Amino acid sequence: MKFLKKYQLYVNNGDFYQRLFWIIILFSFLAWLVGLLSDPQGHQLDLFHIRMTDFWGDATVVTHFVSGRNPYQDQGTNYPPLPYLVYYVLARVSAIPGGGYSQYYYQPIWTMFFVLFLFINLFFLCHICAKQINKSLSFDAVMIGLSICLSGSMLFALERGNTIIFAVVTAAIYVFYYDSKLKWKKEIALFCLAVSINIKLTPAVFIMLLVCNKDWKALVRTMLYSVILFFLPFFFFDGGLYNVFRMMHNITSFATDHVTYNVYNGTGLSSGICQFANIILGLDYEMKVSTYYKLRLISVVISFIMLLGSLSMQEKWKQVLNLTMILLILPPVSHEYNILFLIPASVLFLKSFKERAPIASSKYPIDKIIVFVSFVMIYFVFRCNVSDFFNQRISVWFLMIISCFYSVKEFVKLRLCR
Repeated sequence: MKFLKKYQLYVNNGDFYQRLFWIIILFSFLAWLVGLLSDPQGHQLDLFHIRMTDFWGDATVVTHFVSGRNPYQDQGTNYPPLPYLVYYVLARVSAIPGGGYSQYYYQPIWTMFFVLFLFINLFFLCHICAKQINKSLSFDAVMIGLSICLSGSMLFALERGNTIIFAVVTAAIYVFYYDSKLKWKKEIALFCLAVSINIKLTPAVFIMLLVCNKDWKALVRTMLYSVILFFLPFFFFDGGLYNVFRMMHNITSFATDHVTYNVYNGTGLSSGICQFANIILGLDYEMKVSTYYKLRLISVVISFIMLLGSLSMQEKWKQVLNLTMILLILPPVSHEYNILFLIPASVLFLKSFKERAPIASSKYPIDKIIVFVSFVMIYFVFRCNVSDFFNQRISVWFLMIISCFYSVKEFVKLRLCR
């Protein structure tokens, strides 16, 4: 009986769930590493895009695109110009390799600068996540930050060499400090959101956190930063502001030309349904394009529900989770590495264990357990039957359902209060 009481007290401690999280993720990383070393061409390579045959593909391709200073007209690129400036620096400091852009990583200077860029981003991400969990940087907080940086989602993004990592770091700084009482921290947070928006566009949804706080002055400043960071870099590329229209055209063309890709890949509803169908039927499910467009309409409705719910939620992690789910399911094109935008929500969720009653108490029903397990499987590294079945797409579906549940619950609560 004494043992059971001690066990219950330990489980009811918020440290238990934070510790359980990083132990599972780091153990899965070590298991993945052992599996990879024992069979370098085995199942563990499936963690990466086309089994790592296009290593740093996003980074090398973009470096090639910007090397001619005309990425929008010559290459049909569809992102804001800010991230292209980063790769333009890499293109300037290294010679064009004889084998083409795919061999940029054979250039020592290019490789050194790019590795430093990735390392700095990972260091900042680990630090701010740990700092958010515990200001004094406790052991568990540091291990949580480390486990996120060694997670399956992060390793996937690192292999792609995508600027998503920088966008996530800046978005996390904003989410953690937009409501800080220190003016300099808050201003940096607002500027970081503007940076994140001008890297991936979709983080613009996080501006709703300022709307929830009715912080209109901060909202105006963030929009001003975003506009400046959007238009100013265009002048560094051939064509100037004309490239704005080219970018809009390229975005529309890309979404139209990649309908088939969007059906089966990414973080949208259609890819999740295809995953469920493949599991249930045991074969490759072919979705009709008309069905895909119907799901796009459903995504809009679900996103609207979650948006309304976020306006009235009191818990910060729930607000951030709702807005992140909109970011993942609403855009026509949302690649799998965008799942990293769930990092701020997951960190705030783990932090909430120290602020409120833990899962084991009666105040924490099954929904909290589903959220915890979903986050664990999003970061899980080792490839096995469990992670193949309960993968990122399935996790996004569960988190979306929970977010809708929270939103409807808030709406009903408001109606009853009236």
